[in-house]
Amino acid sequence: MDVIWTIYDIVSGGLADGLSLALTALGIIEGLGIPVKWIWWTLLVPYLLFSITYVYYCAVIKLKSVWPDLHWIIKALVVPHAVLGLFLDVLVNVVIGTVLGLELPREWLFTARLKRWRYEEEGWRETVAIWLCEKGLNPIDPLHC
Repeated sequence: MDVIWTIYDIVSGGLADGLSLALTALGIIEGLGIPVKWIWWTLLVPYLLFSITYVYYCAVIKLKSVWPDLHWIIKALVVPHAVLGLFLDVLVNVVIGTVLGLELPREWLFTARLKRWRYEEEGWRETVAIWLCEKGLNPIDPLHC
């Protein structure tokens, strides 16, 4: 339960500050005559896709640890969300992973791509993978990638 409240605190506090800053910046940009709708699509949509997928990742990792203790009704309720999380992971891999790594996907899941970058690549992709694994995924699930 502490994980859920921690995520809630981060999202509720950080999201409000971030949105306020983003709206101010977009107002300035719009005043310069730059079409803001493209900025929304190129920045906000990938941000939302990645952050929602990350929240699902955190939830699924927690569910894995308590799965045997859950009642079958609860399991039935969360399975569709796990499937949605899997779909989002594939989408993040295809969209964000392709842009981030400047390459087409060779694997289905984003973590698999990060593992390949981390252990089979050298250079900037390896650096990106190490940072994402160490700062984002492994703190939630040690040795995830």
